[in-house]
Amino acid sequence: MKKIVKLLSPLTLLLLLFVGCEDDDPDLQVVPLQEDSFELIVPTITNINLNFTLPDNPAFTLSWNDVASNSATYTVEASAEETFASPITLGTTQNRTFTMTVAEFNPVVIGAGGEAFSPFILHMRVSNGAETTATVSYSVSAYTETPPEISDPDTGTELVLSSFDPAAIALTMQFNDPDFGEGDVVSVDYTLEFTLPDTNFEIIFTSTTTNERSLALTHDEINTIALGLGLTPEQAANVEVRLRAVIESESGMLERFSEAIMISLTPYDATYPFRDLFMVGNAVDVNNDGIANDMDWDNNGNNPPLFRDSNNANRYVFRGNFGGGLAFKALEIKGSWQPQWGLSGGNLTSSADLGSDPGVFPIPAEGYYEIELDIVNATYTATPYDASGATTYATIGIIGSATPGGWDADTDMTQAAFNPHLWFINDIALVDGEVKFRADDDWAVNWGGGVEFSSLGDTGNDNIPVSAETYDVWFNDLDGSYILIPNLND
Repeated sequence: MKKIVKLLSPLTLLLLLFVGCEDDDPDLQVVPLQEDSFELIVPTITNINLNFTLPDNPAFTLSWNDVASNSATYTVEASAEETFASPITLGTTQNRTFTMTVAEFNPVVIGAGGEAFSPFILHMRVSNGAETTATVSYSVSAYTETPPEISDPDTGTELVLSSFDPAAIALTMQFNDPDFGEGDVVSVDYTLEFTLPDTNFEIIFTSTTTNERSLALTHDEINTIALGLGLTPEQAANVEVRLRAVIESESGMLERFSEAIMISLTPYDATYPFRDLFMVGNAVDVNNDGIANDMDWDNNGNNPPLFRDSNNANRYVFRGNFGGGLAFKALEIKGSWQPQWGLSGGNLTSSADLGSDPGVFPIPAEGYYEIELDIVNATYTATPYDASGATTYATIGIIGSATPGGWDADTDMTQAAFNPHLWFINDIALVDGEVKFRADDDWAVNWGGGVEFSSLGDTGNDNIPVSAETYDVWFNDLDGSYILIPNLND
């Protein structure tokens, strides 16, 4: 009989071998065959707080197994959606680990839609070209890198600062901070920095600090900054402005700066924080030669000023002679038509407020009038004034420790021909001290006031304090009003 031998398969032999060894060696373990696999090694930490003070530190490290592939090129992807509808390629590698630094990973998170300093879920996976791993999800808190922006005003804005209401808002700066929205979890401190052009912000003067996206600055605040930078009063000059944004956190201080804008500032002298008003028109003797309409509307003559109330710097009064059937306006700067004051709809207004030139102040008939303007309450009155009993003096002079002659000799003033009760002296150099006015080189009739710069003659007969400067001085013997206007730019 022929004997038939049946061959067993190698797998059957292997199984038999293990089965057979179990009785002989009870410590021998059965090792199941490992199938091909491509999988991420799940990280132990999935909360990432990116620290802006350590930009070169690793933000995360991904590792994976790939049994089948020996030399694959791996692509690491991230996505804000679990579906990876819009995957972000983080990089490629032939290793089985992948690391990104804090500085590299932070813009990825912000670009994927994360808000600065708020936890944001970002999903990651790895592809070897043929297969893709399961995903791992991280909760990431990124930090902002986008600089803030000054959205208003625009470069080229011109701002003329005014001393007549220094607490009024001169400019409101508006900001944007693109990485922040409503309900931010951190507080951002915003400060404006001012510097001279082309100095790289080496010397700066700063505004107050705010957490809001706008900052209102008064005339006084900006003027203080302008003078601190060395700008000349009454002269326009450019300054650069940028926004500094600071975040204080447990990790430290994060500082960002906007692009600079250029604006023009015209400051006023803080030692003389007043607005002067000079009359111009054919009802006024602008050259004080006795002819009311001489030179007609000359805005750069010896234009007489209105006298400013020492108790209310917004109120101005002038008592004197005017040409009849004519008119005048008031200018803030001799030689310039802007800003100018006049009437609109019967109310006092300025060209700055109106946006165009206002109308004139009419004088119905020649004679003496009391003119009163209040530039805050927008009121104007012109009332006939009885000067018939007023004394006409031969001379009036200025005297005192601040004058060239001290208390020993008067410095004579010039009498205005058309207004014989109005006296002036231009470009007189005074030193620190005191002055008074007196008639006929004698103390029998004299006037004081006790208030520096200007008074309506109703503050007593005390000596008038003076600071060293060159002045145009005007005095009205009808009521004792005086004004000393410093020539700040001389």
